Amino acid sequence: VDARTNAVQNNDYLRFLNEVKRYNPSDACLQAIADRTTQAGWPDGSLWGLTDPSCADTLTKAAADKSSAWNALFSCVLNQAFSTCAAYIPPQ
Repeated sequence: VDARTNAVQNNDYLRFLNEVKRYNPSDACLQAIADRTTQAGWPDGSLWGLTDPSCADTLTKAAADKSSAWNALFSCVLNQAFSTCAAYIPPQ
């Protein structure tokens, strides 16, 4: 339980969140990501949160941004089951 609660402090989660914020997500989207991350942990919860309808515009913009190191991850989440996408998290 502690690992899930502390997931929102994980360095990779924070990098992911900073990247998501580049695409001007709604407060509802950010809340969905935080809630799912706390519920399921990083990265599954975060990617699950990104599939929330409130994140649809953000995810579409992020997947279209070919210049981002995170593009493969966002494209995967957009087109495949989010649970298969953790392999696309870019290394630090």
